[in-house]
Amino acid sequence: MKKRKILLVLFISITVALALSGCFLFKPEAPQLEISSISDHAITLTWTESSSVDGFKLYRAQNGGSFQEIASLDSSARSYTDNHLDSNTPYSYKMVAYRMGVNSDWSNVVNAQTSYTVSGYIFDPSNHPLQNVSILLNGQSKAQTDSAGFWKVSGLLGQNVIEPQKSGWVFTPPNKTVNGPASQLNFVGIQKPGIPFNPLPQDDAVNVSKDVTLQWNCTGSELKYDVRIGTTQNPPLVASNIGVNSYKPKNLKYYTKYYWKITARNAAGTSEGPLWSFTTQATPLSVSGYVKDQSGNPISDVEIKFSGGYQSVFTDQSGYWHEENMVAPVTITPYKANFSFTPSSTTVIRSRNDINFTGTYIDNPPYQPYNPTPSNGAINVATNTSLSWNDSDPDGDTLTYSVYFGTNSNPSLVANGISAKTFSPGPLSPSTTYYWKIKASDGVKSTEGPVWHFKTVENTPSGTGTVEGKVDVYTGKSAFISSVSKTSEPFVSVSTVSQAGKNYVKGEVIVSFKSGNIRTLATNYKIPFSYKVKSEFVTPNKEINTALLEVNTDVFKAIDFFEKLPNVKYAEPNYIVHVLSTPNDEYYSYQWNIPDIKIPQTWQITKGANTVIVAVIDTGVSSTHPDLQSILVPGYNFVSDNTNTNDDYGHGTHVAGIIDADTNNNIGVAGVDWGEANSVKIMPIKVLDSSGSGSTMWIAKGIVYAVEHGAKVINMSLGGDYSQTEEEACQYAYDNGVTIVAAAGNENKSYLDYPAAFSTVIPVSAVGPQNTRAYYSNYANDVIWAPGGDMSSDYNNGILSTYYSTSTHKDEYAYMQGTSMAAPHVAAVAALMISQGITGPANIWNILKDTADPISASTNYGGYGLINAYDAVTYNGGWEPMMIWAEDSYGSIVASTYMNEDGTFSFNLPAGTYKIYAWQDFNGDNVIDAGDFYGYFGYNGSTNDPAQSVTVSNGSTSYAHIYVSTKIDNSENPFSSSIPKKILEYKREVINKHYESLISSR
Repeated sequence: MKKRKILLVLFISITVALALSGCFLFKPEAPQLEISSISDHAITLTWTESSSVDGFKLYRAQNGGSFQEIASLDSSARSYTDNHLDSNTPYSYKMVAYRMGVNSDWSNVVNAQTSYTVSGYIFDPSNHPLQNVSILLNGQSKAQTDSAGFWKVSGLLGQNVIEPQKSGWVFTPPNKTVNGPASQLNFVGIQKPGIPFNPLPQDDAVNVSKDVTLQWNCTGSELKYDVRIGTTQNPPLVASNIGVNSYKPKNLKYYTKYYWKITARNAAGTSEGPLWSFTTQATPLSVSGYVKDQSGNPISDVEIKFSGGYQSVFTDQSGYWHEENMVAPVTITPYKANFSFTPSSTTVIRSRNDINFTGTYIDNPPYQPYNPTPSNGAINVATNTSLSWNDSDPDGDTLTYSVYFGTNSNPSLVANGISAKTFSPGPLSPSTTYYWKIKASDGVKSTEGPVWHFKTVENTPSGTGTVEGKVDVYTGKSAFISSVSKTSEPFVSVSTVSQAGKNYVKGEVIVSFKSGNIRTLATNYKIPFSYKVKSEFVTPNKEINTALLEVNTDVFKAIDFFEKLPNVKYAEPNYIVHVLSTPNDEYYSYQWNIPDIKIPQTWQITKGANTVIVAVIDTGVSSTHPDLQSILVPGYNFVSDNTNTNDDYGHGTHVAGIIDADTNNNIGVAGVDWGEANSVKIMPIKVLDSSGSGSTMWIAKGIVYAVEHGAKVINMSLGGDYSQTEEEACQYAYDNGVTIVAAAGNENKSYLDYPAAFSTVIPVSAVGPQNTRAYYSNYANDVIWAPGGDMSSDYNNGILSTYYSTSTHKDEYAYMQGTSMAAPHVAAVAALMISQGITGPANIWNILKDTADPISASTNYGGYGLINAYDAVTYNGGWEPMMIWAEDSYGSIVASTYMNEDGTFSFNLPAGTYKIYAWQDFNGDNVIDAGDFYGYFGYNGSTNDPAQSVTVSNGSTSYAHIYVSTKIDNSENPFSSSIPKKILEYKREVINKHYESLISSR
């Protein structure tokens, strides 16, 4: 029994020992504590713990005090946010983990201080809140005041400097240093004085009252003013520190010029205004007198007119008149219908009561009869015609008329004393010339009109004939120039429409698949039209996975359907491509710039029209260069003021060759516009001298000359500083339908030279052969890019063109680089667009932007991309044909057609006599106005040139060479001549058919 007891005790002891030993095995690891975030009133902590625990206890100490337990957290917790803390206060944290009642060692201790917030208001001295004031924290902008002037900055730690800042303002105090939260950190802002402006009376005003009160405006707070006024340009100080923006000077004199200026100041600074002036009114005067006839009898109701805008007065029954309170000098002029006066007028500078006039009654003869019907020289006049005319009498007398009529140039009197302005001579003979004149009489005096003539209609011919002809631009000064002064810049911008597609096989669509093929597509989707698979094209890696389908619906409706399906990558027409002819010019293979902008493809569409003239405003153009022989029209030399436009620098010849060098002629280089006899023409205008320099006036004159002599595109490969004269000249060209292209400049800067910077000009930046920006080229967001060359690494990377060497005095070829070379590429494409009937500078610029290709230069430096000549000339929008029509002797439209691209036209007409007219509506507004081409058979540079007649007989072919000029007008109400409705309807029909043909050929 005793032995058992001992064994039991031993067992219990061993068990207890094992249990105590197990406690040490389950002690958790100490957590690793971190600060996650801090705000004004909260601190967020995170920790890591890799062992298995039952939970955590978190302890906190404030301001270096003892740690107190603040939270007991479960085993899944790994973050804790300690809220409701004091701002700007230091805190320390530590924690333990526990399991089965056993704690880990203490974690690391982490320390943090809560942030704090400062806020306040900013007002002006009148206690008005200041909005949009920047609040700087230690020199960095952190906040802005709102509409109430309130601001707030949170999350501050330690010591900080708060400073308000706003352009043109000074603040009190200038800044404040904070170490803790503050809610009334207020500032007062004072605006610096601006420059005084808006003087009253206005600068250089005249006839100002000598009792005038000076007034002005000025920006700023709490302003005080100093006033200086006197009769010299250094006026003395007459008032200091006045608190209002007005001042009444004392003791001003009549008819004296005064100078004055204002100085404004406040606590923030001082500013001085410009020197202004005004001239006081002359001494008021009163005048009076009499108006009588030569016998001394009074003449009543004579209007006495006064210069200076004063209201007229009239003489009374005694012939007396008077007026007062006028300012000298005043010119006095009497007036009454049918009277002349001696003296005719009198100027007075002082008061007088003896200003008398003597009146003489005048009986004026009638005006000469005018505006005959039939018109003078009319032909094919009906045999039952009636004569009519216009006339009037300067005195308002009633007139009677005598009619002289017959078949010789000295017609006989056939009617006398008739009161109507019309007369019927009775039945007339056909094919006969009649002469007639009218004498008008007021009963005392008479006036005889000129002898007019007309020819009666011939016997009606039978059959039909053909009229063929050619249209050329008259390169002398246009006869159609308005003399009305400019009051605004009206221009109708022709809107553009979507780009026409290229030619494609009708009824065929290419569909590319992201996955699957046409069979899986047909299985998964209901195709709303019938189709047939013509072929499939799939590469082994399925990078290309397409099917060619023949569809029985509109190609673009089918494309629209397929592109909406999720497994279709794209759908497109089966486009038609063409062999591109290569010019045989000797150096064409060196002209990388030509294919770069798709000129060979463009030549398949157009090689330009000879009615389009590009003015090259430059150093002149060599007239002897063998590659420029068929393209030049007369220009002008504003450097020497003569017509010798030969190049003495070389630059202009190079530019002209880029645009229009003769192409496919076995020599030299190719021009963008092909440059043959029926292609675009170059008008050389020399404004730069032998050193490559010129003046603003030369350039402005050159622009106006180009506009008024038929150019529709102007290239200016030149640049400089801003000139208002040059800007107005460019506006003049733009308002008259001329497209201006200019070089962006070669300073390697993000700005444009002038004239490229004007809104009326197309600015052009330059690229090299890889379509990266040429190292020298200026650039901007609104440029278009074109080849200008980049010879920094390879001479052959320049632009090869015609050249005149001033050292050898020979016509050569040369590489050059610059935005001067880029601009003519764009000017040439604009000329090709106009050759295709795409007109109007705004329309052309919009199309060039819409069709430009994105390239590295535009991606990195801005702009609309590289010019794409083919897409530009095939654009579906703004097309305007040159309309040709024939009118018979009655002014009726007998036939109409439109000009071919080579300038020719042809139409059939009934046998008879006709006048032929031509018109191209550049801005699409259906009237002949500014910018339009207009002319007629017989026009040769003068509005006095009569329209000549073309006679057509049965089976004959007649020829009519028509010159057209541009209508030039820069006024608010430009040229506006109506066009016969029949021509407008035909024009609309031609344009509709043009677009229908584009659509059907896609």
